Amino acid sequence: MRTRYLIGIEFEYLLTSKNDYSADGLRFYNNIAVKDLSTVLENRPGAGDPTLYHDSEGVKNGYWYVEGVERYTREGKLLDQAVKGLEVRTPPTTSIGAALNQLLRLEHQLRVRLMRTGLDLAVAAYHPTAPPYVFDPPLAAWEEARRLILPECRLADVAMLTYGPDLNFSLPDWSETQLVAAAEKLAWFAPYISLFTLNAPFAEGNAWGGLSRRTSVRGNRRPACFAFVAEPKDHPLLRPHARVPNVAGSNTRRSTRLRAHTCSAPAVPSFSACFSIKRCHSAASLSRRASTTASLSILSVTAV
Repeated sequence: MRTRYLIGIEFEYLLTSKNDYSADGLRFYNNIAVKDLSTVLENRPGAGDPTLYHDSEGVKNGYWYVEGVERYTREGKLLDQAVKGLEVRTPPTTSIGAALNQLLRLEHQLRVRLMRTGLDLAVAAYHPTAPPYVFDPPLAAWEEARRLILPECRLADVAMLTYGPDLNFSLPDWSETQLVAAAEKLAWFAPYISLFTLNAPFAEGNAWGGLSRRTSVRGNRRPACFAFVAEPKDHPLLRPHARVPNVAGSNTRRSTRLRAHTCSAPAVPSFSACFSIKRCHSAASLSRRASTTASLSILSVTAV
């Protein structure tokens, strides 16, 4: 019997001038600010979509938003955001093809808005010209504490320079045992899958010297898989359930987020991918994570 699932896709893009598609035309935190993207962010589609995660600060809202490093005051109030690029995410769909079509449709809508401001989208696995990101001003005590609590914040300076897609599969018929077993299996295979991510040979404006700067700085610094369950135990792959508001209370979701690396078809440079496999009690409780592009080579979920 065919496995029932939902899939959503997120994809991270660099920003570039529509009049200069060379490395000199790239727009990054040192030459573009969030305020410069106001017309792109105003009245964006998907605002308030209950199937996706929306933070209380309004950064992650709608089907696209600014991706970057958020900076906070000593009291924990959002102060500013260093622009890395833009991220597009699709609502959950019932097939891979439908998710890819959604992504391409949203990408087109976003590009139309960007073109009006003199900007466009670009794709790369690692920023080819930017120097290492440095927190300026240095992190406040509240920010340091946040990095200790949230694993995804600990490598914010590294993630600032890397780009890629996130794939999220919701499997409502899977048990928690099946999800954890899949996560453990993918973690075991991850070093072999990582061989397909050798795709970022440029860094700081020069040939890096290795096959992939992105794989070098990210491949060994995060667990390959995260399993989101209701009551995480002392296990390196387990995390609390995802932060979608409508899964709270009696609608607790058990989910597994699998991080892996894969490659793209020739049309787009290869990139690293995040696979998310989730168990939920309803379609509305699909995880906050969603993403890919039409050229992504997807590993078989049934083979995991």
